[in-house]
Amino acid sequence: MIAQRLLAVVLSAVLVGCTGAAQGNLVADALADIDPDGPGCVAGARTPDGQQLATAGLADVEDGAAITEDTIFDIASVSKQMTAGAIALLVVDGDLSLDTPVGELLDLPLDTADVTVGDLLHHTSGLPDYTGLLDAADDEVTTNDDAVASLEDQELAFDPGTDFEYSNTNYQLLGQVVDEVTGADLVAFSAEELFGPLGMEGTVVRDDQGDLLPGQAQGYEATGDGWSAVGSSWQQTGDGAVHSTVRDLLRWAELFLDGPNEEGLGSAAWLEVMTTPGPVLDDGVGYGGGLGIDEVDDGLLLAHAGSWVGVASSLQMLPDAGLAVAVLCNGDEIDADGMASELLDTLAADA
Repeated sequence: MIAQRLLAVVLSAVLVGCTGAAQGNLVADALADIDPDGPGCVAGARTPDGQQLATAGLADVEDGAAITEDTIFDIASVSKQMTAGAIALLVVDGDLSLDTPVGELLDLPLDTADVTVGDLLHHTSGLPDYTGLLDAADDEVTTNDDAVASLEDQELAFDPGTDFEYSNTNYQLLGQVVDEVTGADLVAFSAEELFGPLGMEGTVVRDDQGDLLPGQAQGYEATGDGWSAVGSSWQQTGDGAVHSTVRDLLRWAELFLDGPNEEGLGSAAWLEVMTTPGPVLDDGVGYGGGLGIDEVDDGLLLAHAGSWVGVASSLQMLPDAGLAVAVLCNGDEIDADGMASELLDTLAADA
């Protein structure tokens, strides 16, 4: 039924707010294959009947600390929709246009005369991905400035607006656009204008990576027959760096499921920016504001996956069906996106 999932970038269950055991068990069943003695996941679903959460595995394999429904994870590229949400707010408020040339806002070391804010939003800029250019190990501290410097002497892969190519650079620069337009960095703007109003108390944008937050799961990579603790000290924001909980992601999803607000965040104008794909489609799937957009049997599918050092994530939504699924994991080889897809399909069929 739900055939395409854009950008899958590289047991003990706790059920909360369940309106029926059957649906709650579906969420727990999604984590049935997780090793209880290794890194694991939180899965959550928001349905028309309420919210369900389930957990499996360990937040810290060394000390045996279990993952809970409030465990914080680095959500990797699922962060992009929050950056897009900030940009959409600026557009709705009249402080920014998607047609604004990026060169009018940022001083970049390559020719971006024809690249617009909309090109960044929709991955139609042709800008190379800084994550492949930045010559630094995961445990080295690198900044937004380092990411921009890595673009020096690079060229656009194609004329802006003529093709689609996913590049983390686009969203890293959108974070800097927020700073340039508002005078507040993405960390502060997101806290004040996005997470605070939504009651997302466990969610932050981090520009000080390295140490774990209180309540954050340690990331792991598979090594032979075991797991090795890993993490990243890269401090770029915009393309990633949001740390959140499944409970908070389901609050975010409500913006897309519950109908438009009268103004600002979640308004019809804001949703239009977020859910209108760019001019170029990739394999029939559009890309809006940090969201893959597809038409499926159950209506519009909005989805994004994430994968980073030691973590994997996915958020998928079917607004017409009133369904959203979030899966956050602290093992980078765990198929969070596949679990989310299967769970969403199952919930849609069971509705």
